[in-house]
Amino acid sequence: MDERILNILVDIKSDIGGLKKGQDELRDGQKRLEQDVSELKDRVGGLEGRMDGFEGRMLRLENDVTEIKSTVKTISVALIDTSKDVQQLKKVR
Repeated sequence: MDERILNILVDIKSDIGGLKKGQDELRDGQKRLEQDVSELKDRVGGLEGRMDGFEGRMLRLENDVTEIKSTVKTISVALIDTSKDVQQLKKVR
């Protein structure tokens, strides 16, 4: 009976050792995950900064397009007026 109890205690000790090893592996895995998450947060922060830059550039581009549209409209009106003036001058001659 004593040998049987001793074997049970040895098995329990072995199980505890296995659990500790598994626990250490889990801790190592958790540390790796935390590092990965930290790196991802840094990368997301960088992407957010780039997006802010792109948004600023896009806003400037939209403003430039609006200005170009206005300029083209002004030029088209001037061309139409010039065409009308030329037609009137031809009639006068």
